[in-house]
Amino acid sequence: MTYEKFKKEIKKLGLKCTYGKYSVQVYLTEDEVQAIVDKDKRFVATIYLTSSLISDDVKDKLSDLCFKLARTPINERGKWSDV
Repeated sequence: MTYEKFKKEIKKLGLKCTYGKYSVQVYLTEDEVQAIVDKDKRFVATIYLTSSLISDDVKDKLSDLCFKLARTPINERGKWSDV
């Protein structure tokens, strides 16, 4: 899973994602981080799915996308662009 594909899929779910210093973060609002994919530990994805604002279907898809990205070796993820 490349970063570009990940971002496109996240956008389809109506969520946003940013590339922080140590992680990729997916969120609904600035205060409510929904998922974090650690950039250094490529097999780790931390999912925070407490929000009642998103459906279970979206939560399942988000979990799936995050774990796919987390399992992809860093050197195969491509470059992150903010465009």
